[in-house]
Amino acid sequence: MRNLIYIIILSFAVAASWWLARNLSKEQDNISGRDLKEPKRGFYLRDAVLHGTSEDGSPEYILKAERIDQNLAQHSFDATVIKLTLNDEGGPPWLVKADTGTIPADQSYIQLNGGVRAVRDQPDPTFSLESQSMRLLTEEKVAETSDLVIIRFGQQQLTAVGMRAYFNEDRVELQSKVHGNFTP
Repeated sequence: MRNLIYIIILSFAVAASWWLARNLSKEQDNISGRDLKEPKRGFYLRDAVLHGTSEDGSPEYILKAERIDQNLAQHSFDATVIKLTLNDEGGPPWLVKADTGTIPADQSYIQLNGGVRAVRDQPDPTFSLESQSMRLLTEEKVAETSDLVIIRFGQQQLTAVGMRAYFNEDRVELQSKVHGNFTP
């Protein structure tokens, strides 16, 4: 009878330790899974305004965003609702808007995503570039995309897949599938 009591107590202890170890393991998995899904964040800014300058200190661009978050894991900054003014030495500035963007720590480029539109207000007509994503090389003042791009010049419209725009040179290179209608 005494052996039966020891066996019952021992069985209960084994079952309790198994249950405890199993539940603690699940909690650890949930914590580490959550940590892997969410990027590590540092500081954040609301209604942020960043001024980019060249090596000699002259203004290159002004970036305004509703919010900028530091992404520690990627060594970058994530921005939402972006309005960018890109100064041009030879003419009026380019105005660029996008839903979101990512800026690496060295600020060599800005990756713009979602409803990207670059407009140059000239006396007449207005010139614009539209795409779902665009990488803007800030120092070179070059924009590039491999996505569909729509170019509007006044009432004229041109579409292409892939583009490289040289803002300082007022030149655009289209990659493929170029279509357009021009009315006199």
